[in-house]
Amino acid sequence: MADLNRIVAGIRQFDANSATSSSVASMADVKQIFANNASILREIGSANAVFKRDLYSAKKMIPTRDTKDTPAFSTLMNLSKGYEVWVAYQNKNQAMAQKCINNARGSFSSFSRCSISDLPKTAQNEIIGRQKLTEAWNAWKTWQVKYGYA
Repeated sequence: MADLNRIVAGIRQFDANSATSSSVASMADVKQIFANNASILREIGSANAVFKRDLYSAKKMIPTRDTKDTPAFSTLMNLSKGYEVWVAYQNKNQAMAQKCINNARGSFSSFSRCSISDLPKTAQNEIIGRQKLTEAWNAWKTWQVKYGYA
């Protein structure tokens, strides 16, 4: 459960760090935001790998159907898969941003133009990345409500 909490905290931290992009004033600000996000994504990926490993290690002890004590193995595994997909799509967006940073050669306006041209793809990646995660979280929340944990 500690790894799951690390993952959730990481996503919150990622979202908070990304929200600071509305106040960037220089390429140094841009580079810092994306460096922070890269670090956060690595931490989330690492925590998820441990979470997934622990799930497989305990698979025989986790029920195949939801119980009062624990969600089904598939519910937990779908959370892990949701995180993997989310991280993968965030990494795609990071790569596009890094391309814009590299091509801008220190020019904030060049970076901004590049980022704006990538916005449709970035938005699409955001939607796709969150879809599986949202579905997994909804199943988790359903278990919590059903058994009085929420």
